[in-house]
Amino acid sequence: MSISSESGVQPDPIGADYNAAKAALNAFSKTISKAYAAEGVRARTLSRPPSP
Repeated sequence: MSISSESGVQPDPIGADYNAAKAALNAFSKTISKAYAAEGVRARTLSRPPSP
């Protein structure tokens, strides 16, 4: 289980390092989920919905 943020999907104009880290976390979780699905391993990333 990983904790991400809206910045991983919709980057802010500042904070490139934070945006990149959250996007990488999202991609890593998806990769682990697909790579180990046959063994029953699940990987999830949680993030809150975008603020209005």
